[in-house]
Amino acid sequence: MTPLFIALAGLLTLATCAAIILPLVRGDARPTRHLALGILLLLPVATLLLYLHFGRPDGLQVAGPASEPPLAESQAEATANLQGAVDGLRQRLQAEPDDIEGWRLLGRAYKALEQFDAARDALAEANRRAPDNADVMVDYAESIALSNPDHRFDSQALRLLQSALSVSPDHPRARWFAGVAAYQHEDYAKAAEIWEQLLAMLPPEAEIVPALTARIQESRQLAGMPPMQAPATVAASPPLLKLRVELDPALQEKVSGSDTVFVFARAINGPPMPLAVHRLTVAQLPADIDLGDADSMLPSMKLSSQSRVTVMARVSFGGQPVAQSGDLESSPQEVAIDAGANDDDRQHTLRIDSIHP
Repeated sequence: MTPLFIALAGLLTLATCAAIILPLVRGDARPTRHLALGILLLLPVATLLLYLHFGRPDGLQVAGPASEPPLAESQAEATANLQGAVDGLRQRLQAEPDDIEGWRLLGRAYKALEQFDAARDALAEANRRAPDNADVMVDYAESIALSNPDHRFDSQALRLLQSALSVSPDHPRARWFAGVAAYQHEDYAKAAEIWEQLLAMLPPEAEIVPALTARIQESRQLAGMPPMQAPATVAASPPLLKLRVELDPALQEKVSGSDTVFVFARAINGPPMPLAVHRLTVAQLPADIDLGDADSMLPSMKLSSQSRVTVMARVSFGGQPVAQSGDLESSPQEVAIDAGANDDDRQHTLRIDSIHP
């Protein structure tokens, strides 16, 4: 782990803590609109980006001694270290302008330094070179919002988020920022809907879950909607599909027991977002999975509302639902939903035997 990665993570964490703690110290019952927006933007960036394997630490190396200096003892020193590493990275990108991850990393570093215009320009370079990359589009959209005086997602940023979701419908950060944009435009019902979809994608132990749940409940209240029901309210629903998930022995050497496995069910003629998701690990394979309304991502999109769905399984090396090149997956299968069918008719086998391109 390089000094820049450590400094950048530290800056994000400090900014997040300040955004949360200051209103409490001042005794504010409700944070100002600007500070609330700061929390909306900073908290997921600090937590979600780390949760989604923030950047590439190896890409932060710049010319210097083989041994790494000790972690800066003060925030001023950390900022100075970060600025020096950023300057070195920018010089390297002038010689290697097609390094997409380098441009992304540069944009994130400028963001940590609150040089938002420079961050936007760096990520514009990444987007110009990889216009169909969902991760790049999300980074660029965020940088545009941060560079705007009121930190709002404008029409260009919204188009980027929509394009990212069209490429990767399950993209967690795209969904987060789409919810932020809806909240900014006071479409609180839409914000709650988008964030509920995101919440269903995350493992229960994810650090962002409590804050995300709070934002959902706040949005529902502002929209005049009832509070979000706890997932346990549908826990007693009967299984609708019985799936046997297996890993092809030929791919066994490519995985470890801790790698995440997602099992999806999608509507055949509907949105690409899954109707139901079940999460487990490679160590649990082979596994028999029951899918029912308890696994539905939204109360309005229940598995039982469909007569037929498409099911598949995927080993996600990044630990996130978004398919990445190199992930392992099964072939999608179209299956019938029939609560009255016997177990044999509801049993289907998903064999993970191919590599996502």
